Amino acid sequence: FNITAKQVGLLSSYYFWAYTPMQIFVGVILDHYKLKSIMFLATISCLLGAWLFFEQLNFLSSSIGRFIIGFGSSFAFVIVLKLAAEWLPTKFFSIISGVTTSLGMMGAISGEYILSKTIKNFGYNNTTNIILFLGATLSILTLLFIQNSKLQKHKNKFIQELLMLTRSVYSVAKNKQLWICAIIGSCLYMPTTFFAGQWAVSYFIDVYHMSNTDAAFASSLLFSGWIVGSPLAAWLSNTLGKRSPLLFIGLIGACLTSMLLLYIKTAFLTNLFLMFFIGFFSSSQILVFAIAHEISESRLVATAVALTNMLTMFGGFIQQLIGFLLDWNNVSNIITYTESDYQRALFIMPLCFLIGIIFCFFLKETYCKMQHK
Repeated sequence: FNITAKQVGLLSSYYFWAYTPMQIFVGVILDHYKLKSIMFLATISCLLGAWLFFEQLNFLSSSIGRFIIGFGSSFAFVIVLKLAAEWLPTKFFSIISGVTTSLGMMGAISGEYILSKTIKNFGYNNTTNIILFLGATLSILTLLFIQNSKLQKHKNKFIQELLMLTRSVYSVAKNKQLWICAIIGSCLYMPTTFFAGQWAVSYFIDVYHMSNTDAAFASSLLFSGWIVGSPLAAWLSNTLGKRSPLLFIGLIGACLTSMLLLYIKTAFLTNLFLMFFIGFFSSSQILVFAIAHEISESRLVATAVALTNMLTMFGGFIQQLIGFLLDWNNVSNIITYTESDYQRALFIMPLCFLIGIIFCFFLKETYCKMQHK
């Protein structure tokens, strides 16, 4: 579309305009209705949104496609954790959270390096048709294999549902520890969203003059760090019987590696290692969902996880801010930027980790045990 960084950031943020506010409703919906039907509708929404986005009719239609994908995706992570809470023993909750995050990051790698190579080898239209076919297959598999909980889901009238929503959200939101936990999670995940999810490829192309494929590969290594780190953090946390120390170590490690990447010019191989370890240290973020589970009442697990996820995903709105900061000195609507432009805009990345470190001092340890009977 030949658009500036501000417009690219705006296009990307439409996903989060749907995803983030939906978290208020997702948790309550999943706590009271059958999961199979909701999951099927969610996958169909992603499929339709992807089709509209792939058509590239114009900027508006692509924006609407992003919004619809965000709506469908808003159910995904919370559905998995709700299924885990209903069907598996409590001790597996953090493990499932870590494995699910790893699978999600595999999707992110597919959306960057693998997608770049596939489009190069098979063409844009063939690649998008494959993706849409896989989406349709996933929708069918959802109907065939997802099982609803044996617990009765109550269906009430609209006013009753509204009151139920308000009571559930209020019960969860008044927990101060949940807010601290969610802010830490947001600080750990936010840089992945706006850097690896949007600006890393253009950063490596403009600053290090990499090819598009090499830049996508470098960007994807941050997601690889999450794939390795997420289940490892969950296992190590369960083994030690503690959550907060690993969050603290993750924040410090991510802060240091991100500052090295942005402010010290390094070789290609060093950049790859730094990207991997930013993701590796950031992956301790998955522990905030285990903490949210442990400090909430069992009947409100999905609501607590969804509220935590909502605050975590606020990083998506930072994409537009990054675009604005990149265009700060842009008077000619150029679409390439200098190293100093990126350093000015992306200072938010280490800043997020620093804020998370401060909030860690106020987080109470759960010792991997439910705090409510």
